[in-house]
Amino acid sequence: MIYQKSIPGALVSLFLIFSLTACDSSSNESTDLAVSGKVTDGDGYGKSLQAPIDGAIVTAATVGANGSLNALEGTTTTDVNGSYSLDLDTSADVFVTMAETSSYSGSALVARADGSSSVQASPINTETTGEVSVYQEMRASGEAGSFVDVIAFVDKVVAADIAAEAGMAATFASAIAAGNEGEDEYMERDNIDRRDEKEDDREEREHAALVALQSSLSAAASSSAEATALEAFEEALIDASIEAGFSAQSEARARQASQSSVKNLVASGNLSAETEFSLNKRLAVMTALAVSKAVEASFEAAGASASRLAAIATAGEAWVSGTRSASVESEINSQHASYAASIDVELAAEINVASATIDAAKAATNTAKVALNASLAIAADAAAIADAHIAFYLAAEVAVSTALSSSSNATLGTDVIALLAI
Repeated sequence: MIYQKSIPGALVSLFLIFSLTACDSSSNESTDLAVSGKVTDGDGYGKSLQAPIDGAIVTAATVGANGSLNALEGTTTTDVNGSYSLDLDTSADVFVTMAETSSYSGSALVARADGSSSVQASPINTETTGEVSVYQEMRASGEAGSFVDVIAFVDKVVAADIAAEAGMAATFASAIAAGNEGEDEYMERDNIDRRDEKEDDREEREHAALVALQSSLSAAASSSAEATALEAFEEALIDASIEAGFSAQSEARARQASQSSVKNLVASGNLSAETEFSLNKRLAVMTALAVSKAVEASFEAAGASASRLAAIATAGEAWVSGTRSASVESEINSQHASYAASIDVELAAEINVASATIDAAKAATNTAKVALNASLAIAADAAAIADAHIAFYLAAEVAVSTALSSSSNATLGTDVIALLAI
């Protein structure tokens, strides 16, 4: 093997003051760095708390452009609680901590806040070790993506496959890259404003979310606290785009294209059934977060009442929560359908139409959906997938707008129904 998860808004904002762009570079002016962390025998976060590894030798390294490790000076040993403090002389924004005994080895990616002289690393376990492997492969192959993407999508199931099967890290790195390419291609075709300052702002916010996640995982005293931290991290990644100036609607549609790109790649059967489902569920969670925020934003922009907005937010939370707990693909689809049904009720009341009119508007998207699915089935790359999504929205919006011509706010209805159609 080559060596390399809603965080509360106030916490992310605090870290954001000190954050930097999400790349494996060395823009920090400070070089003295104290790293605190733990080494455990756990397989991942959020299920059962891990047991500590006593007496492990801990070192650190940066990840080169070819995926190789460049050792940093400094070494320490874990205590009986598996804890360590490691002093480094580095300006790196991102690096790897590694732990080893005669019978154990593990590693973790660590993000450092800009200008900081100390950092809390995520506890090392099988999951973090898998993340390092995927990140190294991503760097070595020049795949699109960052360490933030790796941590968002590698979980204990994926990490177990990486540990068991040679080449799995590279395959998963390609899957993550496909998602990024799908999102990028969609934004380009939808003429979304992607000025450098907006992209930089988003990356800074994502980096801040990761630094906050590390701190939360390090402090977690229970598996439920770990799970909460990971869920908050996922939400913070969606918020990062919106707070950086990308519209919630654009982010949601781009996430849908990203999800299609990954599914198109993994359909070839390169991943185990367990890993493919784990990845699909993570993608579904991120898409649900983005879409539910976009729906809420559309209702808010239309002047919906506070009580209606609260009901919409509650429905979105239930969708995301239900998707996270899904154990099979059909449950993911069921959660989406349940959310859409809840929104249909609120939409009919908001735009003053009968439920039958909403049903007719939804049915009007069927032709566009058939065309989308046909295009996705033969799409050769992320560009073709993005084109298919753009074509779907152009056709669906015309169809829905026509069906809702008698409503008091056809624009709101069109935005929401088209978005929830896929």
